[in-house]
Amino acid sequence: MLLYVQFYTSLAVYVKYLSNLIWKRLLGSCKKYQSSLHHIWVG
Repeated sequence: MLLYVQFYTSLAVYVKYLSNLIWKRLLGSCKKYQSSLHHIWVG
């Protein structure tokens, strides 16, 4: 039983880390996209 708890806890931590990483990457690409659009509009 304890093994299952440890497994699910580590899985939850891993998923949280992964989703955080993906979210940061998505936000970064969105900001890059916005800045390039801004450059196109201004330029």
